Amino acid sequence: MDKEQLSKLNRILDNNKISLEFNFVPFSQSRNRDAEHFTLNWRCELKQNDRPIHGFNYSAGVGYIPGDIRHDRVNKIAGDKIVGAICESGRYERHSRHGESPSWVGVKPWTGVLMPEMTDVLYSLLMDSDVLDYSSFDDWAECMGFDTDSRKAYSIYEECMKTAFALRSAFGEDNMTALSELFSEY
Repeated sequence: MDKEQLSKLNRILDNNKISLEFNFVPFSQSRNRDAEHFTLNWRCELKQNDRPIHGFNYSAGVGYIPGDIRHDRVNKIAGDKIVGAICESGRYERHSRHGESPSWVGVKPWTGVLMPEMTDVLYSLLMDSDVLDYSSFDDWAECMGFDTDSRKAYSIYEECMKTAFALRSAFGEDNMTALSELFSEY
């Protein structure tokens, strides 16, 4: 998203008094805890006028971790342990193996709490709210590749509907259209 688009997005958020709050969820306590690969997980709250209007889970792959720790071929086992620790704590504390120089060429040391990008989260919410563009659950499920007889698919559909109604209520139809245009090439 370029500067002009970010400026428009910030105006929409400010005009509607919208904010997002993120709380890190350790991998072992997340909805993804049984997954094959580690993920970073947050419990998020969409707020309007500092009042909660929609709570949801948000996950990201280990690509959110700064640097190239995921591809450290020198010591794969140590790299996997570090990634696991980061996904459990939500903190990334980088220590160099070679004194002051970065342990990964071209990557600056970074330490801090991992938080998702607001634009990524908003994009995800907008994608979920597209559920209103379908005439029925069956139509939505077929387009999304879900089995129309699946209870899990119907549960996902219901969550998408909740998201869509919360966003439409907070932003209004015109701003939803503006947001869709801003994120059209995201």
